[in-house]
Amino acid sequence: MTEKWQIHHQESFKAKVDLSGKQNLLMKVSADEEVDTAGAGDKCVGVLMNKPAAAGRGAEVMTAGVAMLIAGATVAIGDYIKSDAAGKGIKTTTAGDEVVGRAESAANASEQFKLRILPFRY
Repeated sequence: MTEKWQIHHQESFKAKVDLSGKQNLLMKVSADEEVDTAGAGDKCVGVLMNKPAAAGRGAEVMTAGVAMLIAGATVAIGDYIKSDAAGKGIKTTTAGDEVVGRAESAANASEQFKLRILPFRY
C-alpha cells in the first residue's frame, strides 16, 4: 500500500482592502500584517482561499502545500511561478525574481492550475 502525505498550511490575516474578487490570486503581507493582492515583483506569502468583502475581514491564505492559482499567461507543469501585476501566476526564469512556487498542472491565461507553494528567490 502506498501512502501519500501532503502538508498544507493555511494562515489567517486581516484583509487590507475588499478582496472579495481576489480568491485564487497571490497575496503579499504589509508591515501591519494585512494582506493585499501581490503585484509584479512582490514577495508573495501565498494564495487567497476565501473572499473577504471588506478591509479588516479575515483573509485565509494558503502558505504551504498545493493551492489552485489563476494563471496570467500559459503555464506548463514544472514552471517556476511569480506574480504578475494583477496577482496571477506567470512563469519565470529570471535571476533575482521572487518565486512563490512550482506549477503542478498546466493552464492557459485566466485558467486555474495547481501551485506547489515553495517561496524562494530565483
